[in-house]
Amino acid sequence: MRSSPWVSARLSAPAPPCRKSFPFPPSSVSLPPSPQMVSFPPRPLIFSALSVPPIISLALPTPFGFTTPRASV
Repeated sequence: MRSSPWVSARLSAPAPPCRKSFPFPPSSVSLPPSPQMVSFPPRPLIFSALSVPPIISLALPTPFGFTTPRASV
């Protein structure tokens, strides 16, 4: 019986931080790719952009919170 409340509390703790971190990474990642898109070619960047967002989003949130990149995956 005591194990039930403990598991619920642990699952509830990582839930709030994950939701708050979600809107943070996309906002920060959306700004850097914008200027880079104009600097680099549009054709090769479009293909790389699809592979770059997931890589940058994992590298940026890493220092902010390991829960963000893990939840995305």
